[in-house]
Amino acid sequence: MMEQLGEEINRQTIENIYKIDHMTVKEIIFVYELSQPKALEWHGRYHSHGMNEYEIHYFVQGKGSFRFKNAILTVGAGSVVLCKPQEEHAIHSSDPDDPLSYYAVLLDTTNDEGELVHLLEHTLTVHPPLRIGTNYRFFFEELKEKTESGNLFLAKSAVYQLMSFLYVMVGSLDRFHYGKSTNIHIEKALRIMQNNVFADLNIKDLAKRLELSQSYFIRLFTRKMRTSPKQYMLKLKIEAGAAMLISTSRPLYEIADILHFSSEFHFSKAFKGGTGLSPRDYRRQYMQLTPDTM
Repeated sequence: MMEQLGEEINRQTIENIYKIDHMTVKEIIFVYELSQPKALEWHGRYHSHGMNEYEIHYFVQGKGSFRFKNAILTVGAGSVVLCKPQEEHAIHSSDPDDPLSYYAVLLDTTNDEGELVHLLEHTLTVHPPLRIGTNYRFFFEELKEKTESGNLFLAKSAVYQLMSFLYVMVGSLDRFHYGKSTNIHIEKALRIMQNNVFADLNIKDLAKRLELSQSYFIRLFTRKMRTSPKQYMLKLKIEAGAAMLISTSRPLYEIADILHFSSEFHFSKAFKGGTGLSPRDYRRQYMQLTPDTM
């Protein structure tokens, strides 16, 4: 009896989830270091998406331009740009030594009753690009992982997280006080960490470059980012490793060496801890299509 009741509750829960589904995350991609000729050509072409489809672009690294038919925007780390349905756009990296890396989230608002479309239309399009800093990179990575999980409830939670993000953008734009000295330190730290993913950077040296004590920097960073500097740096290295796994044929030992892991085993253990998959399984599951096959 209890088992049947549990099944009924589960069925009703799933039905209710679909009933309140006003927005669908159709796809999330991560473009790491837009620099290869084929990738530059593919992402640099003018293209658009369908009716009711919006695309949010969040840039986490590099310098470049976001081109519409009637405007050219300068984008960089921490920029957000929204494309409306059927709006033609193209993305270009402007500095070969500092290529763009970004997340692109494609949304379908077919079932929306108006409120979310209003958020999209009047939040991220007010003064494009909106500059929110690089604190959100792993927020978008979590959205990507949940959307690709194949789990209905995790995928749905990603939708609600994104909705919350949009509401924050509408109601609390003044919360991004980048003039505060504490935020300046964090932004500088994030920039140094991103630029040293392929280096053997330690937290003591990073704190010294910021002219802060190591203990104070760790407390400041952990309070702001809700993770330690060491864990954040590890996430950056796993992110870079994931990109190399699905876009190159480099062997694992070479990727481990490039990212300054002590061994292939150390890299594999850290990677599985961060993604839930071994590097080999991740490569098999997420090997990206090249532009020629898309």
